Amino acid sequence: MLTYNLFMKITVESSQNDFMFLWVVYSIGLLLFSFITIFGSFRVWYSIICFCSNCPNQSLKEKIAIDGPNGL
Repeated sequence: MLTYNLFMKITVESSQNDFMFLWVVYSIGLLLFSFITIFGSFRVWYSIICFCSNCPNQSLKEKIAIDGPNGL
């Protein structure tokens, strides 16, 4: 509902072309997010995040490596 209200406000305040552009960008982002969520491996994303931030929680990392994401 919040998204709907936001886009209705954008439609009123801007032209139809701008609205269509934003809607396309929003749709592509939503598709990418759902694709990553459904098909992406939690382990892969977690290891990337850990690699970038030096993973302070080592025990959680080890637990995921041993049990997999379903072990949580």
